[in-house]
Parts: sequence; C-alpha cells; structure tokens
Amino acid sequence: MRKIIIIVLLVMAVGCGFVLYPQREQIHSLGDAITVLKTSLELDPTEAPSDIIRSSQRSAGGRFRVASFDLGVLDGSKLQDERAMSVIGKIIREFDIVALQGIKSNQPGTMVSLMDWINLDHERYGFVISHQVGRAQSKEQYAYVYDRDRIELDRSQSYVINDPDDLLSKEPFVVWCRVKGPEPEQAFTFSLVNVHTEPEELQYELSWLDDVFRRVRDDGRGEDDVIMLGNFNASDRSLGELKHVPGMHAVIHEMATNTQGTGQFDNILFSLPATSEYSGRGGVYDFYNRFDMTMDEALRISNHLPVWAEFNPIEGGADGVVLSASREQL
Repeated sequence: MRKIIIIVLLVMAVGCGFVLYPQREQIHSLGDAITVLKTSLELDPTEAPSDIIRSSQRSAGGRFRVASFDLGVLDGSKLQDERAMSVIGKIIREFDIVALQGIKSNQPGTMVSLMDWINLDHERYGFVISHQVGRAQSKEQYAYVYDRDRIELDRSQSYVINDPDDLLSKEPFVVWCRVKGPEPEQAFTFSLVNVHTEPEELQYELSWLDDVFRRVRDDGRGEDDVIMLGNFNASDRSLGELKHVPGMHAVIHEMATNTQGTGQFDNILFSLPATSEYSGRGGVYDFYNRFDMTMDEALRISNHLPVWAEFNPIEGGADGVVLSASREQL
C-alpha cells in the first residue's frame, strides 16, 4: 500500500511540473503556483468559483487598486463570446474600480450583460455609465465598474465634461469616490476622469486635456486628488500639455500597453505631491500571459491591456514607497 501511495505522489508531482513549467515566469511564491494550477485545471472558465478568482485581489494594508481597460469594441458580438466574456469578468474582479472605454453597442442591456459576467453568483460590483459620446462616425460610452464593498461612488456627482466648442471628440466622464473602511473623515477621496482620445486629432486633443484636468480639480467640490486615466493614444513621453501640469506623474513608463506588445497607449495620471496616497505600485495587467492564451484568443478580448495603480485608503497616506511600474501578475 505504501508503494502505491508513493507512486501516486510521484505521478502527481510530475504532472504538476508539466503544468507549472510553461508558466514559470508567473510564479514567484507557493500561492502563485497554486493559482496557476487551479486556473490550468478549470475545464469550463465560466464555472470558476469566486474565491479562486478573487484570491489575489486584495492588496496589503487595505490598499486598493484603480484600473483602466479599453475593451476595444464591446458590442453584441463580443457579448456572445463566452470565453472572452469570462476572462473580462475575471480581469475586472482583480481591481476595486475600473474605468472602461470602448462600449460601442447601442443596446440598453449591454452593461447589464457585462455585469452578469463580473458578478456571477453575487452582486458585489456596481456600475455607472455615461451617455453616448463622440461624433457621428465614432460613438461610444464610458463606464466605471466598482466593488461596492470597497468603494463609495456618488452617482449624483458623475458628469460628462461640457464641451460646447467640440474641442474633444469624446468628452471625458468624471466620477467622485471615497474609499470604504476608514472613518469617512479619514478616508481617501478622489475624482476619476475617464479619457479616450481620437488618434486622427491626437495632438490637438492632448493640448486641451490639461484644461480638463484643471477644470475637474476646480469644479467646486474642493477635491485635489484628480486621477485621469484611459486610452490617451500616446506614450508617457508624448502627453502634450498634460506634462506642464505641476507634478504630473504617469504610472506607466516606457511600457507597451497594447496586447501585441508594440506600443504604449493607456495610462493613469495624477499630480504629485497632491495625490500622495499613491503607494508606488502600478503597471500593466498582462492577461495574454496570465491566462496562457494565443494571440488570437487575447485579441478577442481586447487589443489593449488594462493598466492599474495602487493607492492607500487613508487621505494623505503616503508610505514612501519608490515609484515603479511593471507587467505584474497580481
């Protein structure tokens, strides 16, 4: 009997080795190895239990993660792709609040269908969505999806930037948030500005985004923590007038944010030291490698990778961490 047990254990060890070796770059701890094994053994990605999906989501010390994700094109066709929608749901559950771009379906149930994949068997995440923005040939909606246990989002304070002179093809969408957990008077509060520039008018639009940043900062709420995030269609070296905002910091530096790894388009920006709550951690969420996909499979999800940044939950709660960015596996 003992010999049989030893043989079984050896076979299991060899089998685990075959699963883990191709994904060795993702493994930095025993927890990472267990997560990889669980993910690899899922026969149907829609049946993964929520405690496995969310196992790596919480940050140390109650920190929380803000992300931006350009879905490329979220329309009826993508909603019918169960594999893609399952992975999109898993990605969004890794974060506490996610700014979404690329919602191009004009069907009223689009976000409800997306939320079904995010929430699965619970109703933890909520959302707020803008009206359609953009000119006739290129309309879309912005949205924010947020963990209601972690983030308080004031829907009454959400608005699309008023742009009577049509300076921007897609007017940014703004929300105001407070972190749950700390006492309300101590909790970090912040405004998010969801952005998607038009490539054909990029330099012109970048010349106005600094004005948008200042307008949100001075919109009467007294909120100095303004986080601008989205698809800028520009690298951190080419952000136009935004670079002239005092202390402007780009989380993503010299790092590709498209799925094919050829260019930088997406970013998260804020002013330092005003937003001293930034923990120093941020980067690109590489779902292409995280889920061991082919490029064709990854592009069915999006031609953009999510970008993210981590913040402390206490107002003014900087801890002196060196600023960094990575293609980190959360």
